[in-house]
Amino acid sequence: MSAQEKDEKEKLSVSITAPAGSLFQGTADFLQIPGREGVLGITPHHTRLVSLLRQGDIIIKNEGQTPQTFLITEGILQINREEIEIVVNTP
Repeated sequence: MSAQEKDEKEKLSVSITAPAGSLFQGTADFLQIPGREGVLGITPHHTRLVSLLRQGDIIIKNEGQTPQTFLITEGILQINREEIEIVVNTP
């Protein structure tokens, strides 16, 4: 396995969708998400989880890049190993 393949396997595959369409489709090293019960920090190999989301910012971080931020009003999150699916409403 090459170093690049290993790096890609150590990332999260992230999909953020709103009623108007896709907001983000790509990879991430770390996600910060406003869960209903508090802020969630998600890294590769996170346990499986389904959670309601509250109003706040989803922050996507990748090493060496400026974090990307998406303001949401509510949503739902599903984590299935390294695959993250988020469906949200935006203001």
